[in-house]
Amino acid sequence: SSGINAEYGNIKVALVESVVEVKSHMLEFESIIANLKAEVASLKGKLDEKNQTSDQLRLLEEFNAVHSSFDAKCSTVFKERALLKRELTVLEADQQNTATL
Repeated sequence: SSGINAEYGNIKVALVESVVEVKSHMLEFESIIANLKAEVASLKGKLDEKNQTSDQLRLLEEFNAVHSSFDAKCSTVFKERALLKRELTVLEADQQNTATL
């Protein structure tokens, strides 16, 4: 390293030549780039997992909605069936009463 020293009144200035090895920096940049690429790949993987989880949650919500609808329809059908059975029982009783008269 070579340098230049100068004084301007009370201010001292020292210039020093800085020689940087390009090859060393290129290796550092290659390493940084490789690390960044690995991090991007990792983050893409995590994003894919989250999207997959999100899709699974959406499907589960759809299933729950369909299941709830099915349960409601079954409940309606069973209530109608019970009502029809009661009406049939009443009709059969009326028919027996009419037959015995």
